[in-house]
Amino acid sequence: MDPWYYLDLELKYEEYDGPLELIELSLVYPDGSWNLKTEGYQAVIIYNGKEYTSIEFNNTSKKMKCYGSGNIDIYTLTVTLTLS
Repeated sequence: MDPWYYLDLELKYEEYDGPLELIELSLVYPDGSWNLKTEGYQAVIIYNGKEYTSIEFNNTSKKMKCYGSGNIDIYTLTVTLTLS
């Protein structure tokens, strides 16, 4: 399972030799951190209605940095446990 499965990420790209998948743009680290980079492709990753060229998730800080057109958006993952 991809570590970003819980995020609503979409990949928009110019097709070359076939479809491009997020997993092809990824590096996943043993600590649970990961990044997605579109470098080398005419592609953007869409998250939260914005286009980004790179997304980095730090599993220690639970922060996700999204790099777009000259801006950086930082999101913090918050987990809520509900007992019933």
